[in-house]
Amino acid sequence: QDSSPYLYPCLVQFSLICGAVLLIMWRNVSTEHEYYKLAKLKLLRDQDRCNYSSTCQRYSVDCNGSNTGLFCGVMVVVVTLVFLILFFVFITNKDPYLQILAIKVASFSELALYGLTAVAVMIGMCQMRRLWYDMSRRLELDTILLVTAQTGVLAYASFSAVGSFLQIHNCLVPLLASISTIVQTILQTAFIIDASCRFAYTSSHVRHKPGRQVVTFLLVCNLAMWMVNMLETNRVGASNSQADLYGEEWAWPVINHISIPLAIFYRFHSAVCLYEIWKKSFKYKPSNIDYI
Repeated sequence: QDSSPYLYPCLVQFSLICGAVLLIMWRNVSTEHEYYKLAKLKLLRDQDRCNYSSTCQRYSVDCNGSNTGLFCGVMVVVVTLVFLILFFVFITNKDPYLQILAIKVASFSELALYGLTAVAVMIGMCQMRRLWYDMSRRLELDTILLVTAQTGVLAYASFSAVGSFLQIHNCLVPLLASISTIVQTILQTAFIIDASCRFAYTSSHVRHKPGRQVVTFLLVCNLAMWMVNMLETNRVGASNSQADLYGEEWAWPVINHISIPLAIFYRFHSAVCLYEIWKKSFKYKPSNIDYI
């Protein structure tokens, strides 16, 4: 029973991922693709050579241009863990003063985390503008999932901001934290959609990898924010101001049960999309030159 608030968002997130995978399977189940027809002909023509080449495949990961972003991201994760520990130590105490202090600690940590990542997103936008933009890219499933999950973050932050604004004399920091969440989420979604369509097309881009440090930093920070949102469900009882405003028995629990799982999925999916950008956008490929 104590773990059910933490497991419920995982169930929703698992259902969303399964739905996306099944949609991809449904779209790809059709007539035989030309690629596989050519592969069959090649296999029949030279089966021994094909078998040899398949057994000798090697996979490599280029981590150049990521060290600083990874180190800063790990530092953010460590500081986030410290704030989470302090929050749970204070919130489980029966002293009302410590419970209020726990909410302040959580609000300050969220304000710092979302504010820092919002600045990092703007820096990344400026740096990755040097890469080539592929205008032929269409709206993909990752983008649809990202925008859909973003509604959960915006809904939770908007309701929290309204509740804090109506009690601004006691909730100034939570109000700023909610506003920074909204700004960071909108900027990050725009950054991911734009960066997923960019790629390196010169040797200078491959050598300097503009924006890769920021992408690495945001990837790790989104994992930290995913961890915060996973534990956010325990703060339903801590959000007394919002519960008193919207209704503790019906409205506020419904808002939490709808928005928090989507917010958790948004952070997880953002980390996945940022990893795809980190892996693909800074490689030098002949196909990129053919496109240009």
